[in-house]
Amino acid sequence: MFFKLKQQFMLMRIGREQRNRKPTPKNTSLSASKFIGLIFVLDDEEKYSSVLRLKKQLEAEGKRVKVIAYVPTREVPDYYMAQLQMDIFSKKAVNLLGVPTNEFARDFVKQQFDLLIDLSLTEHLPLYYVAGFGNATLRAGKYRPHLLSIYDFMIKAHDQMSFDDFISAMMKYLALLNTPKS
Repeated sequence: MFFKLKQQFMLMRIGREQRNRKPTPKNTSLSASKFIGLIFVLDDEEKYSSVLRLKKQLEAEGKRVKVIAYVPTREVPDYYMAQLQMDIFSKKAVNLLGVPTNEFARDFVKQQFDLLIDLSLTEHLPLYYVAGFGNATLRAGKYRPHLLSIYDFMIKAHDQMSFDDFISAMMKYLALLNTPKS
């Protein structure tokens, strides 16, 4: 019950913030995006490796990519400490209402992205905050009815869908957006 209350409060704050923003044109696509933000839940090493591969793939296409991950525990995993390829924040850096309090998250939210992609398959209030308050021309994420006000583009992911399959589906559909027909 406490999670639902915090969730409603977070969505109310995000809704208020978005009403105060000037609308930005949504005429963007994956191919036209120059600066992409990726957010995800870092709860195992495979996800970490998958996001690093995606980051390198996008950078090879000439895009700037910034990644931030949320660790739903108080401790940072050892496999992350060995590489330090992205910014992370843990449960320790989140206040009681689910708002990230560290510098990485605040800086990420201030960045102006062409495309912000939320790769999280599970519900975490700190990622609602980052996605909802993030500065992006286009926001994409997993379909959740209560997050329709946050995302401009959503895809349905069934419960058995793997993280890699979700990334593939997201990138496939983002590549089709605003693509000229030949």
